[in-house]
Amino acid sequence: MNLAYGFTHSGPALNAKELKLLEDELGCAFPDSYKKFMLHVNGGCPDHEVFDNPPEPSFVIQRLFPLGGEKPFELRNMNIHGTDLPKGLLDIGRSLCGDALALCVSGENYGKLYWQDHELAESPDDLEAMHLLCDNFGTFVAALRPLHEIS
Repeated sequence: MNLAYGFTHSGPALNAKELKLLEDELGCAFPDSYKKFMLHVNGGCPDHEVFDNPPEPSFVIQRLFPLGGEKPFELRNMNIHGTDLPKGLLDIGRSLCGDALALCVSGENYGKLYWQDHELAESPDDLEAMHLLCDNFGTFVAALRPLHEIS
């Protein structure tokens, strides 16, 4: 996966076996674009943070959770001990405002990316607080642009 920008605070280098172990532990299968990203980058804080989502306001990502490394913001930890997302969504990151970034890992919306408005979410089953961000994780990371370009 070639990206036009870098990441800071990424996790340790991963291999496919480590990702498969997490998939088995969580009982899901990650979309290919997410696997490629994790094997290439393994989360972190992107140098390009803004995803345009018209007609909605732009989404500003703070971090994508790495597998391994520092807790509490570690992918396994967040999905076993810290998620309040509806079933079938993998908690993969946070926005600058603290909203969850979630990847659908089951069902008819498999592979789609959502964000959860943490101010509206009343329970883990609250789908009203979930908003579609992008149809594919690879499209999302490829489209990120620098925060300083916001007008």
